[in-house]
Amino acid sequence: MAGAYAHLNLRINPFGELPPHVRSRLAVANTAPLVEALRKPGTAVQLVGRCGRGKSSHLLALHRELPESHYARLWTDQPPPSALSGDILLIDEADAVWAGTRLRLLRRGRSVAVAVHRDQSWILRLAGFRVLTVEVGSVDRERLRAIVQRRIEFARLGPGPLPGLDDPVLDALLDTHGDDIRAMETPLYAAFQTLQAVEDLTPTHLYGAP
Repeated sequence: MAGAYAHLNLRINPFGELPPHVRSRLAVANTAPLVEALRKPGTAVQLVGRCGRGKSSHLLALHRELPESHYARLWTDQPPPSALSGDILLIDEADAVWAGTRLRLLRRGRSVAVAVHRDQSWILRLAGFRVLTVEVGSVDRERLRAIVQRRIEFARLGPGPLPGLDDPVLDALLDTHGDDIRAMETPLYAAFQTLQAVEDLTPTHLYGAP
């Protein structure tokens, strides 16, 4: 039986919610220098940025490339801090817990990577780490193109053409949402829900007629 997106040559809507193991595969992130740094004891990598800028995707990509690491998102139903230990800790939403709890958790790792909304160098240094800070959030047209094309290709059903996003659509997304990639997923998801055939999207597909 053909799926709901078969007319687009897709298995799923490319911009729906994806499980963490898939997000780790699709992340567009330069993780090689971070992997190298985290394999050196005493290193803390902090990924700093506002919501929706790709911090979690970076951490999940690191988790995929560092199978010996332990990943936790602190404010969800992941294991509590007391249950975490290991050589490399990857802590999402690390600033969602009290500083004392955070400090005790950080000290469990030989090296750590944290996703935070504000600079946490002070507590990382207090925990005994040298700190490497990465500002997450800068996105231009070419990086956005890579992100959306990777999502669409992942959803491919079979050989043949797929819906595409040309420069005017990418520019409209950037003009409307800035660097908030998560916010871009909402109009993209809605557009693919209503798209009737394999074609290149236009700004009208996303935001209606001007």
